[in-house]
Amino acid sequence: MVVFNSNGGSAVASQMVASGKVEQPAPAPTRSGYTFAGWYQDVALTKAWDFFTNDVITGNLTLYAKWRVAFRLEKDGKTKTVKGRKN
Repeated sequence: MVVFNSNGGSAVASQMVASGKVEQPAPAPTRSGYTFAGWYQDVALTKAWDFFTNDVITGNLTLYAKWRVAFRLEKDGKTKTVKGRKN
């Protein structure tokens, strides 16, 4: 079983995976004022999970969402969302 902890974002359904690769949940979770920055294997958000290469499910797993603060800028009546800095 793979559990997705969205860390304050919208709910993401768990996946039943016996062994092998896990499918990336779609759509990505959302969180007001933040930009989704990926899934991580650890609570400290230091080890990113790679859905497309070598990361393979071998047992129960929890993946944690990482977020960046999003800024909204307005100029001449136009609004643009700017992603926060990547750690």
